[in-house]
Amino acid sequence: MYASYVTLGGIPCRVLDSGGGGRLFVLVHGLGGYAENWSLIADDLTRLGRVVAIDLPGFGLSAPARRHDLDTHVDTVAQLIGRLGPERATVVGNSMGGLVAELLAVTHPALVERLVLIAPATPWPGDRPPSDPATTMRLAMRALPVLGPVVIRRQLRTVDVEQHVDEIYRIVAHRPHALPHAIRALAVRMATLRRQMPWTARAFSQSARSVGRTLVARSRFDRLIDTIPQPTTLIWGAHDRVVTPASLERLAGRRPTWHSVEVPEAGHVPMLEQPALVAHLIADGLKASHAPGPAGRADAAHVDPHPASRLPS
Repeated sequence: MYASYVTLGGIPCRVLDSGGGGRLFVLVHGLGGYAENWSLIADDLTRLGRVVAIDLPGFGLSAPARRHDLDTHVDTVAQLIGRLGPERATVVGNSMGGLVAELLAVTHPALVERLVLIAPATPWPGDRPPSDPATTMRLAMRALPVLGPVVIRRQLRTVDVEQHVDEIYRIVAHRPHALPHAIRALAVRMATLRRQMPWTARAFSQSARSVGRTLVARSRFDRLIDTIPQPTTLIWGAHDRVVTPASLERLAGRRPTWHSVEVPEAGHVPMLEQPALVAHLIADGLKASHAPGPAGRADAAHVDPHPASRLPS
């Protein structure tokens, strides 16, 4: 895995290149995430093509942008694909990164060959409450203008780094204690570095607010989904506390030709919780006929539980 900085839209962004050849995969993390969120599946995906992950502006170790919103993130990924081209990319996005991928597919269709959406940020169905109202309120509070960054900065000052990381994994993972120790160590190291960056709270709050504005207009979101032209694989965890599984079932029902799969023993980050299975599902999705049918449920029984991927040191 080779790390470098690429200037995209005037912003130095950190990119992790796992190598591979052929089809281009660009991996886009979620809100508060970073390129290493893909560490457990990146090497497995190199069997399918060249694999590159990015720290979006203001996240990970990338420099900040003047404005941290979905437009900025979409433009950044578009410029990265243009830089790595000429081939189109398979864009793999988790959470906010999934929403970035959806917007990119519609606004820059010539750059995107297909999508892989892993628990993409999605409006919850109007007839059902969020999976975890406390988590929803927590995110909403941090997205508020003025108050949001204040709340985030206060937490960064007053909460121990390891405690903060454990709290995040309790929210995003179904079984946080089952995650590899190296993943938690990476998260602690990144959280420690992020506390030294004055733009951390602003980048998170502005991005969260932009996601919220997009999701609250559900009819507009539905039109976005309806106009995605590329073949798409949709993967989500059955125990997601951030994006209600019912929301993703609705999304799968709206686009029945998508290759849609629920992962039983996972929450909001299946690529960390069930990496071998997710890599297998991505590969399977590339071969799928995308024939209309109900969303499936993944079966890990015949998938090697020990991915070949290597964590960065």
